[in-house]
Amino acid sequence: MNKPKLLHIQTGGTINGCVPEYIEIEQIAGLFSDSVNFKKHITQSFKAAVEYSEFEVCKKDSRDITSSDRNIVAQVIEREFAQGTKLFLITHGTFTMGETGVFLQENLSEEVQSESSIVLTGSMYPWNVYGSDAPMNLGASISQLISGAVKGVWLCMHGKLFDPRNVSKDVEKRIFEE
Repeated sequence: MNKPKLLHIQTGGTINGCVPEYIEIEQIAGLFSDSVNFKKHITQSFKAAVEYSEFEVCKKDSRDITSSDRNIVAQVIEREFAQGTKLFLITHGTFTMGETGVFLQENLSEEVQSESSIVLTGSMYPWNVYGSDAPMNLGASISQLISGAVKGVWLCMHGKLFDPRNVSKDVEKRIFEE
């Protein structure tokens, strides 16, 4: 049985421990390097039936993501789509995740958007912090991707899909809402 190709594009964000507000978390995150081994979690723990690969664009707080970074994400998606990949997971910081989603909607070809599934996700707390929402957000995103239920560009937070154009982050409540 052929497994679909899933490319995980990493940009950093809280899910990777890139949290300037919590410098002590970022510093100790390096002590637990296996805690954000996405390949291990997706293929071994989640047992996702995919051919998994990764591409790191950057490791930044999302407020530091630039149009150049977003262009690289779009170029990687277009290139990998041309080589047969139809599932794209983008881990991203939550502050500008919506902006990146809108950028991709506006800059990816119509063919890519109509024939592939692109899901951006992140977390409000780093993966390696007890009680983090990262595993749930990652699992829900993978589920959406492999189910084939969505096409185009979406955000997935707290088990729910959001259109990047119609979502906001409530910083105080630490939730995404329409």
